[in-house]
Amino acid sequence: MPENKRISKSTLRLKFKNKADFTKADVLWMDKHDWHPVDELPLKKSFVKSVLKSRSEKTTPTSIEALFGKHKKGSKCL
Repeated sequence: MPENKRISKSTLRLKFKNKADFTKADVLWMDKHDWHPVDELPLKKSFVKSVLKSRSEKTTPTSIEALFGKHKKGSKCL
């Protein structure tokens, strides 16, 4: 990683940690590099548990009606 990018990231991490405001230049740098300090925070345990739980659940609709409801004959679809 280039030195100036490392310095920018560490500076921005400190600002984020200290709840300091980002300058317009900071925001432009983060947008340009598609990066934000929150990207490097660990995932919350509760979030990981809910994702793992949802992966093990099988939720498949049994019919089109279950997804969209019954269509009345003669009504126009948009």
